[in-house]
Amino acid sequence: MILLYLKLDNYMAFNDFEMSMTYPKKIVGNQMTECLKDHPNFRYRKLNILMGANASGKTSIGRMLLHILRFIARKGSEGITSSINDPGKDASFEIQFAAGDDFYRIAAIVKGGDESGQSSCPDLLIKVEQTVIGKNDTYEKVLQKLNAKADGGYSSDYIRELEKIKDLSWDFEFSGESLKQASGSTPQDEERDRKILENTLQALDPLISSVVKISGANDAYVINLGRNQLIVQNGVLADNGLLASGTREGVSLAKMFAAMTCGMYSFFYCDAMFSLVHPDIEKAFLSVMVDKLEGDQQLFFTTHNTEILDMAFPKHSFNFLRREINDGICHISVINAGEFIKKKRDPVKTAVANDLFSSAPGVERIFALADI
Repeated sequence: MILLYLKLDNYMAFNDFEMSMTYPKKIVGNQMTECLKDHPNFRYRKLNILMGANASGKTSIGRMLLHILRFIARKGSEGITSSINDPGKDASFEIQFAAGDDFYRIAAIVKGGDESGQSSCPDLLIKVEQTVIGKNDTYEKVLQKLNAKADGGYSSDYIRELEKIKDLSWDFEFSGESLKQASGSTPQDEERDRKILENTLQALDPLISSVVKISGANDAYVINLGRNQLIVQNGVLADNGLLASGTREGVSLAKMFAAMTCGMYSFFYCDAMFSLVHPDIEKAFLSVMVDKLEGDQQLFFTTHNTEILDMAFPKHSFNFLRREINDGICHISVINAGEFIKKKRDPVKTAVANDLFSSAPGVERIFALADI
């Protein structure tokens, strides 16, 4: 699955929010192959770095995407109904993605309840549209083809509508959570997985001498830390506080990297996994992760590390979220650096330093503490 477009309204803190993951023209000097396999003109943003102040929506985008994908795959509506901000009003989402040679557009509306905010399952309406991506089609051409088709309208039978969609694959990692949020189990390669886990943890904590596979146990390892030993099994670390917080995140990082290596998943969302580690380590990990994105794969990566702006990624890889409150209503918007900075030589970091995206955090309240 390659995500191409997302629209959210009345979900979490998102009201009339839109985000596109496509770009119209080939970029000279782009080191990444950012087009669908066998479709050289169908371009998408392979790497999507999300930056912004705290509470600007970086994690919420990931959680909302996960709710939508689970809804598509499992046909259960709890995630997309429980995430509605104001249950007394209609909530809606639209998602566009490519899966192989197929292009999908899924739109859903959850009707608002009465004055008490109550709504029921039949108030969920959905529309699933699909078309085949031609060999030389662009994203814009495919969208035209889809719009030219007869519109069947929305249906209340969302289970039947969702049956039209082929199986999707994804892998989400959120900071501080030990369990993976993936569409399946990553195939086991014991020595490969051990090496990935060992290298990852040793990069985060040089005191870790080795990682040893536990014989006879599935996906289980011993982490040797000085005279201490820690057990990790099925991606869950039995830690008694010996490891630093940033090092504990290494278990999840290793699992995601193993999934990238085996090519099982096509969509990855890595959320704030490096917030407690050195910026140089984060840059190195991101560089290797991007190198592992082969074929039709896509990575979303959230961070506060402005040193990443110096990395040799296309400008359109950088997205800046900002959150504003107007008349008591939250409005989150996203600005893509590639659309905003037109001159090739203008660095993204300079634009951020000058706050051209209006995404810098507000510090007035902090300085006001001096007067209390």
